[in-house]
Amino acid sequence: MSLICNLVFLHSQFDYNDDSNIATAEVSDLRRRTAIVCPMVQMWNDACDEGFILIGKNGRQGIWTHCATDYLNNDINDDIAGWRFAPYIRNWNTASDTLKAMRILIIND
Repeated sequence: MSLICNLVFLHSQFDYNDDSNIATAEVSDLRRRTAIVCPMVQMWNDACDEGFILIGKNGRQGIWTHCATDYLNNDINDDIAGWRFAPYIRNWNTASDTLKAMRILIIND
């Protein structure tokens, strides 16, 4: 399994809410820095998981993956309203509870 993702976002592109532990961004704002149509790409060469890499405040990379069943409800025009992402955690036992519960929401504006 080799990481082939080439879609990278910076933490500063998202607004983070401490109370809900959710970081949000609008897809149009993300497009300003990256020529993307959809806010996710194939992550690994041998799997269909999609997501992106997030560069945190400390400069460390985090991998965020999209769960296929975690689309937000379609709006009245049958467009996808947004996407919810969860962290890819290699070692669940050593990860913080905050990281385990954190989600990223990208709104399809």
